[in-house]
Amino acid sequence: MLLSAALSAETAILDCTADGWVERGRLTGTSPLVELDYAGKTVLMAFRASLIAGWKVTKATLILRVASETTPQRLRVGVVGRVWKETDETASVPSAGTELAVPAPEQGWLRFEVDPRVVQAIADGKSHGLLLSRATPAGDYRFHAREGVQFAPILVVDGQAPPVRF
Repeated sequence: MLLSAALSAETAILDCTADGWVERGRLTGTSPLVELDYAGKTVLMAFRASLIAGWKVTKATLILRVASETTPQRLRVGVVGRVWKETDETASVPSAGTELAVPAPEQGWLRFEVDPRVVQAIADGKSHGLLLSRATPAGDYRFHAREGVQFAPILVVDGQAPPVRF
């Protein structure tokens, strides 16, 4: 006999498993910082997606530790449509996604909501991470990467877990 539990509201904290930035088609990973700018640098971040496999995502918050003196006021967040690794030498990633306002950092941390549809694509296995691009105003922005463990990026996801079958 199969029993299932009703969908329940859950929160998962996903640690960053890979990150890097792309500049002129070259991926730079395994660095203590990731860099983003308006002129073309984009940031790739992968998270432990197995924790939200099968979920219906209702909210997602990206938390980054700022490493530059300034932070972007707006940026674009999208999906990564191919498998990638920090050690890849090249990367071709389009800068599509949802543009959003970025609040001022609090005690050195940026916390901002990401379109739940972007994170739903990760939960469904259709995306291989987040793509951050086109920061405004123009400038160079740096954030701590996962290599700085105490300052590593975090993705907090709220949603409904699939029914548990017994």
